[in-house]
Amino acid sequence: MSQSHICCSNYPGRQFSTLLEAVEHVMSERGTQKGSRGVRVKCCVRGCSRSVRKLRLHIRKFHKELCPLSCSDCHASFVGQIDLDNHNRNGCPRRKQPEMITAAVSSGSFWKRYTNSSIETFFENVDFSDSSAVNSFITNKLQLDEASRNAVLKVVDLLYKHLQHNLLSLSINKLVKGGSVGKGTAVKDKADIDCVVFLNDVKTMKEHKLNLRETKDCLESCLKQSPYKDQITIGKQTPFAVKFRLRLRNSSREFDIDLLPTFTTNQRPEQLYNEMIGCTTEEKAYYSAGLVSFQVEFVKGQPSIVKDLIRLVKYWRKTCIEDTGKTRLPSSYPLELITIHCWEKAGKPQSFDIRAGFKAVLQQLVDNCHIDVCWYKYYSMALAERGIKGIRKSGPFVLDPANPTNNVCSASDAEGWKTVADVAKMTLEKHPLNYISFNRNWQI
Repeated sequence: MSQSHICCSNYPGRQFSTLLEAVEHVMSERGTQKGSRGVRVKCCVRGCSRSVRKLRLHIRKFHKELCPLSCSDCHASFVGQIDLDNHNRNGCPRRKQPEMITAAVSSGSFWKRYTNSSIETFFENVDFSDSSAVNSFITNKLQLDEASRNAVLKVVDLLYKHLQHNLLSLSINKLVKGGSVGKGTAVKDKADIDCVVFLNDVKTMKEHKLNLRETKDCLESCLKQSPYKDQITIGKQTPFAVKFRLRLRNSSREFDIDLLPTFTTNQRPEQLYNEMIGCTTEEKAYYSAGLVSFQVEFVKGQPSIVKDLIRLVKYWRKTCIEDTGKTRLPSSYPLELITIHCWEKAGKPQSFDIRAGFKAVLQQLVDNCHIDVCWYKYYSMALAERGIKGIRKSGPFVLDPANPTNNVCSASDAEGWKTVADVAKMTLEKHPLNYISFNRNWQI
């Protein structure tokens, strides 16, 4: 924090090196004698003239951008380490005990109170009274900082070089970053990495399906023999991926990585899609990893402001919607595509008030059963119609722009989408979001 922000109301000429030092100085001036706890003190942040009884709480609420610490789960801001420790000890809203979560499922009134509390936490962290405050929160709390971006690049580079030179039984064509990191929509503190490994010697889906188990075992064995094996924790394989956690040496940073092998084809996209349409549902799943490049390109190509809106929507989902495991909630990808769809409906404004965009997305999620959208960037309308033939179009329907046979919303159940709609409605009813109105181009 810059020293120019910090002064003391009692000693205007004095500067402090940290916010905590200034706060402790003000509180020591108030004293600890009997009756002093209710005495008001002047805020120590330059330019703020308010007198308050609870200085730390005031700073957390009205000057959160100056707070040096935050909770990794709920992103609440704190002046000092003792405040963060108390928050963790007393129970972060994002770390409720399992029995409380179970009670939330079985009791409608408890669920509503619990969700209301989570929504209040969201609005405590994100100040919707001013668009610049929302943009500042996204920049400072949600976007990956330069150190995180460099760490991700280092991880992928290490992984690619090791596999390329040590995976003797397989030849790698390329490694593609997928997921939110690859698409440029990753939220800080949750930068999981999907790495798709395109294999030179595997040319067809059927060959890939036949050899997939052996391929995954080869990848896992290669990781276990790497120079970084003491930094790697191998997880349980999924049907299509090798999962592991990598901790950077001399760093506290850890990354959860999914390694997804796939085949390399010389077919044009239209040929590949036609081949997919003729496959069984089980066989279509073996094409998915190979289509990640199109998914990444589609989302990554959106304007930066749209990707920032996506980050805010994902943060809202993480903060306000508790995943109890009783329903299948939508993942990040459907929410990313629905956000892009809402922006396109608004006329693709190149600049807009982020609060208006967020409110428009929540309004669409309340009415999610009427979402019906397709894009024709990588395939034609005629091919899409063939691809979705036989797909039951109930509830939200968002055809994957990279896969004309996949409704990305179908991975969630009806109860999961109802939960999203209910929480979106509750959020829209909260101040100041309920008073925000905007035009069709998302200007307030």
